[in-house]
Amino acid sequence: VERLRTSLGKIEEVRLAVLVASEYNLIMAVWLRTLNDVHRFELLLEKLLPGSRVADRSVVMQIGKHLGHILDDRGRATGPVVSMISPAPT
Repeated sequence: VERLRTSLGKIEEVRLAVLVASEYNLIMAVWLRTLNDVHRFELLLEKLLPGSRVADRSVVMQIGKHLGHILDDRGRATGPVVSMISPAPT
């Protein structure tokens, strides 16, 4: 666990890493800019954690809003925060 924490802390794309008790003991969420980066990231992961293997992956191609921020084509916040909560009905 210590080696995992130290290694994953060096990868800026890692947003979430959770140890779980199951057949696959690590679940990760990473932010990558391009689809080609998925392969590069998996190679880096195998290099930093010898013996590890990717068992499954899912890819979200584009998100338009994150934590209330509208995102531009580069994934950057465009301006003020947009409320994530609908106003109460009157």
